[in-house]
Amino acid sequence: MKRVYWLGSALTLAMLPTCSMAADNLTTLYLSATGKAQATPTLLTANMTLQAEASDAAAAQAQVNAMSQRVTKEAAGSPVHLSVQDYSVAQSENKAGATHWLAQQTIVISGKEAEPLLKLTAKYQSEGAALSGLSWSLDDATHDALMRDARADALHHLQADAQQTAQVMGMHVQRYKTIRVETPYTPRPMMMARMAAAPQRTDDAQTVSVTISADVILTP
Repeated sequence: MKRVYWLGSALTLAMLPTCSMAADNLTTLYLSATGKAQATPTLLTANMTLQAEASDAAAAQAQVNAMSQRVTKEAAGSPVHLSVQDYSVAQSENKAGATHWLAQQTIVISGKEAEPLLKLTAKYQSEGAALSGLSWSLDDATHDALMRDARADALHHLQADAQQTAQVMGMHVQRYKTIRVETPYTPRPMMMARMAAAPQRTDDAQTVSVTISADVILTP
């Protein structure tokens, strides 16, 4: 469930420079308000690394390529999205001075359903993949909807503050000038575990915020 609330507002009054008789009656009000919107996390993401060691680079690469093809095929029939990303091959020496090669490839698995994702994660771990992170966050559609809600909330409060300020000063809002929109905060994924055990969906909401500022022209 989405929750929307107002964070706060700030205002500054400044008289416009006198340019004509009409300008003498204008006052510029600088006003800002911040709106927030919240929602329960909707997207679970697992970051994993496929890796293989061999005495030569080609062999290490072949093993990782085979693992990558297998996990991609297994994920194709499930409700999760798998992305194959960074790839690296490096040479190193053990304590005895023997040279070996290590090939690695990063895979990112994401989905709105925890159970099928965690089953795949556990399967890949049993086959030698390393789990580096598991986190809840907001999917793009939910995040965009929250941004719209937060922006609308900020605008409503900015308008209300402008009307209230004008009324207290015995003036009227003529128009809004130079409206600015800022998005100072983006929700970060919430890390849940570094193992295949299923994380519970947290009740802590993820929050997005939007700040709206404007020069408001007031008249008597």
